[in-house]
Amino acid sequence: RNNNNFATHAWVAAQVTTALVEGDHGGRKAPTATSAHVDPVENSQGKTSPDAERRFSLGDLVTGFRRHVAQSLSEHQLREKDEYNKWRRWSKDGEEPPGEKSAQEEQEKYQAWRMYGKNARPPETMRSEVRYESPSRFGECFKEDEMRIREILNSAAEVVIVSDYDGTLQPLAPRPELAAPDPELKLQLAALAAKAKTFVYVVSGRDHRTLDDWLGDLPLGFFAEHGYWRRTRADPDWQPASQLDDSWKAVVRPILERYAAAVPNSFMEEKTASMGWHYRQADAEEAECAAERLVATLLPIIADLPVEILMSSKLVDVRALGADKGDAVLYIRHTHPDALIVCLGDDRTDEDMFRVANEDPNTITVHVGVKDTVARYRLATVQECRNLLEALHLYGT
Repeated sequence: RNNNNFATHAWVAAQVTTALVEGDHGGRKAPTATSAHVDPVENSQGKTSPDAERRFSLGDLVTGFRRHVAQSLSEHQLREKDEYNKWRRWSKDGEEPPGEKSAQEEQEKYQAWRMYGKNARPPETMRSEVRYESPSRFGECFKEDEMRIREILNSAAEVVIVSDYDGTLQPLAPRPELAAPDPELKLQLAALAAKAKTFVYVVSGRDHRTLDDWLGDLPLGFFAEHGYWRRTRADPDWQPASQLDDSWKAVVRPILERYAAAVPNSFMEEKTASMGWHYRQADAEEAECAAERLVATLLPIIADLPVEILMSSKLVDVRALGADKGDAVLYIRHTHPDALIVCLGDDRTDEDMFRVANEDPNTITVHVGVKDTVARYRLATVQECRNLLEALHLYGT
């Protein structure tokens, strides 16, 4: 308790264990302390306080704090305090001169660290004081260009973030319905969209009803089914990109249903403008062979139909011609002609988006994963992509 009340950001005053004994105080029994042992604690430079090691005539106290844990502090809290001191030295905050911050501010910082510090993702009030694990807030791949990116973000008239969903904002799931957004993702997207002159679009292969159910309560723009359906912040009604001829479905559907029945743990999914065969949960070797046979079967059949085949992540997708993610970027560029566009994606369908976006030399295109890509930057995981969103929230208009 004394440490919490009186320690500064560079010094921890004491580590003390007490043993209370009864004494006579004015005719009544009361706890009395007769001595104390204060263990020295190093500061961030590895020096001990000049007053750190001494004994007080304050009562009968038990020495050896680590042998006998005081009731007010558990071993878990002690380890946390040690971790916190290491973190402070790592963040260079421990190099500030003692006494610069009040004990109350130090206690607030410690409590915030208990919630956020271990993941190096501090709250808004601490972001200016804490260094992220990566040398670049945007991610290791941006290290050489970070200053330039900061400059164009801060000088842009508008910033438009255009992102895929599955495998980019949210990890891939065994079945499509299991990839619903977690609360943290929704908070991140809402915070970005709330920034002045910042717009966020989710461009996904998902059907528009699912995007509405999962993210429709956020102030975002949407392109569903790879751009066939569109909904903007200005117009909350879904609009199709074109009139659709879906007569081809009668030809393709029986073939996909046959493969779904033949390969265990695979299934067919039908949307407005596409039909797909999913095999993520199927036996890998059997499913990959079946996928090759399926594509070989479909190619001559669809040769005269207004569709194309896309091989995505554990998915064979048959999609109507006339809309893709590149068209979505063209629409966004027309709507936001002076904006800096940041494109994020992870699979083959996002390459259409990157190609169109790369026509502007200042556009930031980011591939998430290890596949071949035309994107200018690459992040390894969905978490790194979310860290990028966090960095984008710090900079820009």
